[in-house]
Amino acid sequence: MDIICFVGLNDPEKRSLTVTYTSIAPKIQSLTKTMTGKEIVGFQLTPENWPLYVQVIEERQPIFRDNLKPVLFKMVPDVPQTIIKQILKLLGIKGDASVIHLPLQVEGQVFGALLHNSKAIFEADLSVLSIFASQVAAALKNARLLDRVSKSEAKFRRLFELAPDVIVIVDKNGNVFPVEVSLSPLEANGETLILSTIRDITWRKNRKRELELLNQVMMSAAVSKNQEDLFNAGCEAVARFFAVPRLHWLC
Repeated sequence: MDIICFVGLNDPEKRSLTVTYTSIAPKIQSLTKTMTGKEIVGFQLTPENWPLYVQVIEERQPIFRDNLKPVLFKMVPDVPQTIIKQILKLLGIKGDASVIHLPLQVEGQVFGALLHNSKAIFEADLSVLSIFASQVAAALKNARLLDRVSKSEAKFRRLFELAPDVIVIVDKNGNVFPVEVSLSPLEANGETLILSTIRDITWRKNRKRELELLNQVMMSAAVSKNQEDLFNAGCEAVARFFAVPRLHWLC
């Protein structure tokens, strides 16, 4: 394996990173858990077992280390170093591999870190990998915003579905009218808010009904043989459209 990647998301209140993604194959992840008793995904990085937390997360500095092993030994001090070396061999990492720690930040906000380790990585690669990290950060941020919006939309929809009472939207005169509700994320003061827009679509609904009625009348006209048939067919189409018996119409 040429390059191994880890993505950790930051919890600023706890001052810790949680590994949420790794490029390590699931089979090797399973072997690693068997050998160490630890899950890779879900593993916590803190200033105690990852001293670079302050530099990478709080000071937003990319860090290069030319030897991966001391970093790993510090991360899991309770795991024998011989076991860690065996795991590195399983990963195809022999000898001294380097590691780059990159902050994941968008618009000045750091919400995680990206770790690359490989024998093929050098300090000169910091600038290129920093660009990659910024792309990963933007993608993760968009994914998290989308997830929040989706959950908010689901919650809003479920509120309507499960409400014990009927929920309606009315105007100032008490008339019920159709609306279209859309939700979108809004960043403000470092927080993600949900902006809800409610749009009156009465005109659109009415226009749609008018087009449907016109379509029915046109279809009836197409099979009419004379003016009387056309008149009767039109009345029938209107009656069907409004679900009103023919006798209620002056036709």
